[in-house]
Amino acid sequence: MPVKIFTLMLFFFYHASANDKSELIIHNEPKNILINDLFDSEGSVINILEQNKDFIILNFWATWCAPCVKEIPDLLKVQRTYKNKYKIFFVSVGFTPVKDVEKFVDKNSFNEMNILFDNDLKFSKDIKVKNIPSTIILNNEGKEVVRVLGYIDWNNDRNKMILEEL
Repeated sequence: MPVKIFTLMLFFFYHASANDKSELIIHNEPKNILINDLFDSEGSVINILEQNKDFIILNFWATWCAPCVKEIPDLLKVQRTYKNKYKIFFVSVGFTPVKDVEKFVDKNSFNEMNILFDNDLKFSKDIKVKNIPSTIILNNEGKEVVRVLGYIDWNNDRNKMILEEL
């Protein structure tokens, strides 16, 4: 394994942890963030801001992260319920090969997931994602309006109200 990849993995796993506790942060003013490249399963760069939605939801997850897996069905329900307002991308950050992520999706019948890959963790690092799951909601200008650290139940009344009022 090349030293650079090993160093990145060590850095990420040292700073990232699977988090079943949550903190929901709603910004009074949208925050500027640096949008770097995210890739689809073919290695093509995807521009997340070209979605013609009011908001983009980025969920940072890994196949080995139990709270992440627990959160996926909730987010898929949000995607179905608010399909005209939100576009959800699941950003794989666990160094899991594309083939293994695809097997995971098939095995769990998560076929509605729009999966992107942060191949070198540059995007995650630049926007300060330090644990997973983490979820960031961006407005249509690419500014961060909400950040969630850890797992939350996206379909409880409080969180549904937040999604509806954004």
